[in-house]
Amino acid sequence: MSEKKSKASLARSTQRAEQLTLFQCGFFSEKPSDSRTLDLIDDLPFFQPGKSGKQKTPEPIVRTKEYDGHKIYFKTSPVGVAIEGKPAVLMVPAAREWFVERAIRKLAVQQNAPTDLLTDDRTRTKAIHVCFTLSQLRKELVTCGHGYKISEIKEALVVLRDTPHAIECLTDTSLHGKRVNIFTDITYNYKLGDMEGSRSYVSVMYHPIYSHYFLKGAFMPINYYRVMKLKFGLARWLTEKIARRYRGVNRSVLSEIMNFERTGKGGYNISLATILSEGGMENQPTDSNNVTFVEIALEEMSKAGVLHEIMPFKRKDKWEVTKSGRKRREGVVWYLFISKNFACEILDGLAEMKKIRNAAIK
Repeated sequence: MSEKKSKASLARSTQRAEQLTLFQCGFFSEKPSDSRTLDLIDDLPFFQPGKSGKQKTPEPIVRTKEYDGHKIYFKTSPVGVAIEGKPAVLMVPAAREWFVERAIRKLAVQQNAPTDLLTDDRTRTKAIHVCFTLSQLRKELVTCGHGYKISEIKEALVVLRDTPHAIECLTDTSLHGKRVNIFTDITYNYKLGDMEGSRSYVSVMYHPIYSHYFLKGAFMPINYYRVMKLKFGLARWLTEKIARRYRGVNRSVLSEIMNFERTGKGGYNISLATILSEGGMENQPTDSNNVTFVEIALEEMSKAGVLHEIMPFKRKDKWEVTKSGRKRREGVVWYLFISKNFACEILDGLAEMKKIRNAAIK
């Protein structure tokens, strides 16, 4: 009997250890309040950076990320989409779907559409549910300079609903995996012949972790309209990544960043290797092409007021000498300097987050 108990105890401890490993990987925590889970899922590449999400083959797109000492694989499998009698096309979420999701997010967090806090059937935790018309969603997109047709918005919603995403984490002993998505449910009621979309309704349920993200005000430090008007996917990705990086810092740190010309401090550093592996940028034929592509996106960020107007970035190239005596670029790192306006927006957003937290405590 004691041997059975010891075996059972060992099995339980092994199970707890595996669960702890999953928790430490970040994304397997079912607690929406886990900030580590929030930071990781907020950085997952649900969207491809290109304008079009059309794919030639059904092979999944795999992107890797190092997190907390673990290698994480994020897989997006193309889905066949057939809208209004057209032949099915393999697609993944790309720029259009990114804009549509962010517009829905704004409708939800600012409650510009009927919004409820419901219990998610799977996790039994609270999740944000928002209902809107296609016309309402299109107007929000047009406000940001994206004049998608109603048929294109319908197609984007199908891609967002049906595309399977999976996340895997490799540890020393196991490969852990889980299916993830921003939405847990998308339902619609389209009136036939409704060309304007004013009588066609859509309701979406956000994942509980994203719902918690909205409720705690974590979206506040990111200027919605500034990001929505950026044309380059890489520029949007970097802008949100920078805002997330400074979301938890205090005012004195941001003050140093804002006055980097005087203090000599500050600068968000990111390497070309990180951009290629995590940002989803397509690898160009040469490193010089890669550098040019990145710096075009950085220049757009500077013009949009995200990076400093005069000194948006500095680049540091790492060179090695080949056996033939020629120099070859081994790596590239950029130091990005945010503008004072962007830093002030982050500070204002942090203040709003604090108000929301204090109101929740009361």
